[in-house]
Amino acid sequence: MKTILVLTDFSNNALSAAEAAVILAGEIHANLLIMHSDNSIPMIPYYKDMPVITENISWESMKREQLDKLVAHLESFADLNVVPHRKLNICVRLMTGDLEANVREIAKEKIIELITIGARSGSKFDHILFGSDTNALIEHAECPVLIIPQNYSFRKLDRVIFATNFNETDIHVINYLFKLGKLLQYQLEIVHVSLYGDKPSLKNERVRGYINSLGEKKYPIVLFRDIRGKRLLPRLIKYCQEREADILALSHQHHSFFMHILKEGTVMMSIGQQKIPILVFPATKLSMQQKSNEKNTVGYVSL
Repeated sequence: MKTILVLTDFSNNALSAAEAAVILAGEIHANLLIMHSDNSIPMIPYYKDMPVITENISWESMKREQLDKLVAHLESFADLNVVPHRKLNICVRLMTGDLEANVREIAKEKIIELITIGARSGSKFDHILFGSDTNALIEHAECPVLIIPQNYSFRKLDRVIFATNFNETDIHVINYLFKLGKLLQYQLEIVHVSLYGDKPSLKNERVRGYINSLGEKKYPIVLFRDIRGKRLLPRLIKYCQEREADILALSHQHHSFFMHILKEGTVMMSIGQQKIPILVFPATKLSMQQKSNEKNTVGYVSL
């Protein structure tokens, strides 16, 4: 059975991400795995030139107590927000060391459908994009990563917006979001931003044809918008606000919107106004998916 991996540091932002994971798990019939990773365990010299990790029983007992409290809260939260007959299976994992390495280890054991993480506190969205742990996670994850902003209350999804630059691999992201829309009953909007002064971008006909074919289906509703703006990121933010979007989805790959955003360092201040979750589809899995199957009907992971 597929699993949603919830990364927590026991902050309020991480709690919001965990609650979002509960709602999604109930809708897509997934298990929850709550993982806390700590790479700050002190080290002392044991033999010459050979440090070892100290046995910190008080640290472990404290963290396990926090995990137990979190699980108890999420179980109560699920009772109020998840269909009663869908009993969630919630497991926990306490790990030390590098977060990225720990996520890779878990991914070897379980089919991870989605990773949820809370945004780092602060007024600048670059704390999300450039925080070492989150950035490494996005760079190397093989499944979508959902970043929940601080003070966000995640409830039913009504509209998901995916920003496309007509890359071939966008087909797999769109297909995943389309199939997820059938489960969660949201409207999918696919948007392309054309910047003033730029040369007209070539619109991959295969991608456009796929988008058009989805638009002809009865459900979920799929809309396409080609909009214009001076700067990519502020225009996307404004569009999400205008459309009252619940999630902004981006694919993280070369020449994608996400990479374009990373290069626009001068506008990082403006994205502090972004108040909705960001769903990032990493390039690693996208490229693997494209090589393994050329059919448009294949899901992103296991939906």
